[in-house]
Amino acid sequence: MKKEVKNKKSFFRRLIIAAAIISFLSVSFYTVYTIAQSALNKEVTHGQLRDENVILYFEDSQINKGFGLSDGNIVLTTNSLVSFKSDGSVRSSDKLGYSNPLVKSKSGNYIVFERSTGKFAIMNRMGVVYHSDGGDEIINADIAKNGNYAIITRKTQASSVLSVYSSSNKLLFQWECTDEYLSQAALSKNGKTVAVSSIGVKNGEAYSKIMFFNLDSTDVEGAFEYTGESAYVIRFIGNKELSVITDKSYMIADLRSMESQVISYDYDVVDGYAFADNNSAAILKKAFGTLDKYILTVIDKNGEKKFEKEFDKDIVDFKIDDKNVYVMMTGEIVVYSISSGEKLNITETDGGLNSMFVNDGYVYCLSDTDVYKYDF
Repeated sequence: MKKEVKNKKSFFRRLIIAAAIISFLSVSFYTVYTIAQSALNKEVTHGQLRDENVILYFEDSQINKGFGLSDGNIVLTTNSLVSFKSDGSVRSSDKLGYSNPLVKSKSGNYIVFERSTGKFAIMNRMGVVYHSDGGDEIINADIAKNGNYAIITRKTQASSVLSVYSSSNKLLFQWECTDEYLSQAALSKNGKTVAVSSIGVKNGEAYSKIMFFNLDSTDVEGAFEYTGESAYVIRFIGNKELSVITDKSYMIADLRSMESQVISYDYDVVDGYAFADNNSAAILKKAFGTLDKYILTVIDKNGEKKFEKEFDKDIVDFKIDDKNVYVMMTGEIVVYSISSGEKLNITETDGGLNSMFVNDGYVYCLSDTDVYKYDF
């Protein structure tokens, strides 16, 4: 009888020890798993954390830029490229760090590049499809609807090279220029024509020259020259027209008739520009001799000036879509109708915002660490 009791005690002792070991292993596994998950999620956190409008927070990197895709959004940070949905849930994260990225887009295709390092990435709605780790300094770039992309690189102090690649990264066209300083590139909608702009000085006066080529020849197909104006932006409208923004005018240049439709403006400093998918444009100019007086000119897809608005405080950023213009100032976003110029909405925002983008009816605002979403 005593032996049976002793055996029972021994059995229960072993059972307690086994349970303790299992408990210890479970806690240890959970701790390791939690630490691993924490490391994976350390950079980006999803959720409304400090403000009801915050949908993403980056702990260990700084946000540089954001833009919308056809079925999601992208944020570029100093450490990575993060794809996320409208609710802030992260779809993917690629370790592509850009300290000062620039973005050009057309119909859901994007080229992201950094001038000083020569790094660039090609993206579409599926994510990053090609990435270059660096090379010659990139002066500018563009991408077409069919995925062809153009890059201007600096070869020497006196020359630059315009290259066009297919969507599969095959070199289609290359032209070296030693006579002009190339500044902008643009590809037609079908990717078969490339235009390039240059700026210079002739007889003591600034001028801009825009040349265009068919990809099957390095012979200049045609050229526009604008004396006394500096071209900031060129952008194709379809395949045979170019939008041109200079310091003195907005133009639509017809590659068939070689004529330009011109809208002039009276202020001297172009402070920024934005295009909609349908080629409506917004141009922000700073009144000469003032610190905080801005004039926003809005032009519809047909090249008709719709309205101008004056602002007497600093404009942080602005964007345009097919219907509206969104102007972000410190503490608020104001929305105007393109067709009427009517003020449609004023929304209060958090301070410390640096930039914005518009996608699928939402306005996304970016601070150094946070992504805010506002519903208009």
